[in-house]
Amino acid sequence: MIFPYSVVVSQATGSADYFLFRRPEIPITITGTKLARNFLGLVDTGSDHTIVPLSVARGLGVVVDELEETTANVFGGQSVLLRAGEVELRLEADGKTITWSAIVSFFDFPSEKDETVVLGHAGFLEFFTSTFDGELEALTLVPNRNLPVEDHA
Repeated sequence: MIFPYSVVVSQATGSADYFLFRRPEIPITITGTKLARNFLGLVDTGSDHTIVPLSVARGLGVVVDELEETTANVFGGQSVLLRAGEVELRLEADGKTITWSAIVSFFDFPSEKDETVVLGHAGFLEFFTSTFDGELEALTLVPNRNLPVEDHA
């Protein structure tokens, strides 16, 4: 499955200049017990966890284990509290669909504008052989033997 990088426009602080950044954000569907929603997820090799906003868990009807907590160190060394829950994840590209269940981590972002889906190692990257091609600005994901496949079309 090949996913082109998305383009993000950012303005330099205190300047009229704009910069274009290309990054591996891919469309992913997250399904809970109530419903499914589509998101752009940032594929992040520096993240040990796949992290989804806690507000998304509530909206999708995901049961979050309040007793299953872990901490993660994020950029800048800040420690954040994560809670685990099971979701179904689905990728679609190149006429193929891959669906699997995964335990992911939920984080209560302080602001909805900061909410981001981060596709890290646990629950996501562990299931794929990934090639990040900066020249072609594309991410290639090939399922590996670890993927708990439910649907492979």
